[in-house]
Amino acid sequence: MFSKLFLKMRAGFTLYELTLVVGIVSVLSGLVYVTVQPAELLARSRDSQRVSDVNQISALVAQKNTQQIRVRSLGATSTFYISLPSTNTNCSDLLSLLPTLPAGSSYHCVPDSQLRNVDGTGWIPIDFRTDKLSTLPIDVVNSASKGLYYVYANNGAGYELSSLLESAQLKDVNATKDGGLNPNAYEIGSSLAVIPNTGTIGGTLLIICSAGTTRTMYASSSVTCGTACTSETQTCNSTGTAWSGTYTLGSCTASTRTAYQANTSACGTYGSNSESQTCQTNGSWSGTYTLASAPPVTTQVRYGSLTSACGTYGSTSETQTCQSTGTFTGTLTLISAPPATIQTRYAAATSACGTYGSNSETQTCLASGSFSGTYTLTSAPAATIRTMYAAASVACGYSCSSETQTCLSTGSFSGTYTYASCSVNSCDPCLGVTCDPYCGGTSNTTYYYAGSCSAGSCSYSSSITAGTCGALCTPGTTRTRYAALAVSCGTASDSETQTCNSTGTTWSGTYTLTSAPAASTRTMYAAATSACGTYGSNSESQTCQTNGSWSGTYTLASAPAATIRTMYAAATSTCGTYGSNSETQTCLASGSFSGTYTLASAPAATTRIMYSTSAPACPITCASVSQTQTCQSTGAWSPNTYTYASCTYTGTVWTYYDDDGDGYGSGTGGYHCYDGNYYVLNNTDCYDNYTIPGSDLTHPGAGYQTYSGPNGFDWNCSGAVEALCQPADALMCPDGSTPNAWK
Repeated sequence: MFSKLFLKMRAGFTLYELTLVVGIVSVLSGLVYVTVQPAELLARSRDSQRVSDVNQISALVAQKNTQQIRVRSLGATSTFYISLPSTNTNCSDLLSLLPTLPAGSSYHCVPDSQLRNVDGTGWIPIDFRTDKLSTLPIDVVNSASKGLYYVYANNGAGYELSSLLESAQLKDVNATKDGGLNPNAYEIGSSLAVIPNTGTIGGTLLIICSAGTTRTMYASSSVTCGTACTSETQTCNSTGTAWSGTYTLGSCTASTRTAYQANTSACGTYGSNSESQTCQTNGSWSGTYTLASAPPVTTQVRYGSLTSACGTYGSTSETQTCQSTGTFTGTLTLISAPPATIQTRYAAATSACGTYGSNSETQTCLASGSFSGTYTLTSAPAATIRTMYAAASVACGYSCSSETQTCLSTGSFSGTYTYASCSVNSCDPCLGVTCDPYCGGTSNTTYYYAGSCSAGSCSYSSSITAGTCGALCTPGTTRTRYAALAVSCGTASDSETQTCNSTGTTWSGTYTLTSAPAASTRTMYAAATSACGTYGSNSESQTCQTNGSWSGTYTLASAPAATIRTMYAAATSTCGTYGSNSETQTCLASGSFSGTYTLASAPAATTRIMYSTSAPACPITCASVSQTQTCQSTGAWSPNTYTYASCTYTGTVWTYYDDDGDGYGSGTGGYHCYDGNYYVLNNTDCYDNYTIPGSDLTHPGAGYQTYSGPNGFDWNCSGAVEALCQPADALMCPDGSTPNAWK
């Protein structure tokens, strides 16, 4: 009976039924797979946002690329702009987490506060303000350690944007089919080779070779004859991202060279021969030529004179080449360039007194046959000179003192003597004796020289012997006579007392001037000083003395100026000092200065610092809202637009980005302005992506969610995924039943 029942049951399952059951099981398995892989769904959502962001930016850059006349720059070449925040322009604090770039390239970062700017100061250095773009997109994760960030580069001919993808599905749809070099990243732009195919960009290794393949590389591109090329066999690693070994050159040769031999004649080398030589097995080169390069042809430079009526005015030259005949080409024969014919000519330099010197010029022969210049004298003309004397006459027994004076450029003569002639007085003791014979026939009462003497019509011959003289003076009487002496300071006046001898015929002494001649004089000065310096001067007239020195003690040739100083006083108004006044003060005999001002330097105007607000919103600092105001003569301050006397800066705190706005953040955080909205003080959110449905309901401590979204989430960030959908779950399940509490 049992067997019949069994057979009957078997007869109840047809092939169609079995197929249907298998299909249902497969569908349910797929649903279960999707339900239990929320991470893949989240990754797919994030990748969709990345593709959208990169496409949007690329479209704007492409538009800018066709409008260069309106755009300052599309970015520097060899620079990789990344969406990661850093206070270091070269991203130096992130380099340990970033791929190594090719030589000559560098990264570029901006601070977090500038990251999303669209005015050219954001992470992409392009001004998008005219493109209605409010903020620059950045990667939804934007993490250096995870390799999830955007990259922009420009090589001058094209640009490229790149973003690493997480979802296997979107990698297959976008990354592997975008035409770029990286199969794990979505790449778009006008040139998909701008971002290099080496190392890691966006955190993902790029494929540079086929795993397991080999190649031969060399240490150098060439070696000397007799030396073998050094090579190594390199193998591509299992990921296809690197070759083993260190050699980088793909070929190495040591085969042939060209050597040269000089062709020579009596004048030197006139050419060369060459031969191709091959490296032989013994390490030497074939052939006989030994020069590594063609020897230059021997040349020489020769010169010829260019002449005119005045002589040589220049030269011509030619480069001559050695010939196989042993001679050089060309016709010129001088070994060096002949100098031009020159001559020196002079012109007199004159002033009011005549010629005081001369000017000279070197004149050069010209092609016209004449010399350059205008001077015509063949020798320097002598300066005009004259002889002058210290006095018009000197006493018997003295010599006239003279000097040769030379005409000066001032129009006066050198020297100090002023007399054009000079005579020595006669030594005749009877000079000036009156010959007055008595003409009436009686004895003459006046003595005179022997000889004839006329007085009126009388003529009388003396019987007095020659050499004697009649009475000249009263014996024993005295007189004073003077003489001018030439000394170093000029002309001095000297005197002597003369006595009449016992016979009354001669005076003692030699001076003959009856009055004192004028001596040289000058006026000299001395400073009059007090405690503050010089306040005036004294003067004295000094006379040249017979010893050649001047009388007096003053030594200054001109009156010294009084000591002065400039002093200042502050110019003030109700707000303080707005400027200054100055006065020139003169030293007084009392030892103090004139005037009333007392400041040695001009005082600075009074200033103050005011602020446009007393508490600027972060990240605005007090320094950026400050204004230095200066006191004015009106008593007002300028500028006076800022009115707060103090300012308190709130600063930044260490916060985390809250992407979905539920008050819980994520990521590594950084210093930001704390607003409790986009930046919060915790990073405990396990799902923090506003593009994921239900993300804003998912955070630590969340209660049961009546949200019709994907099931299998860790809704309260407890570390465990809550139970799958049950039939009684109203908005979580498709049957619409009343929801239960957490399973």
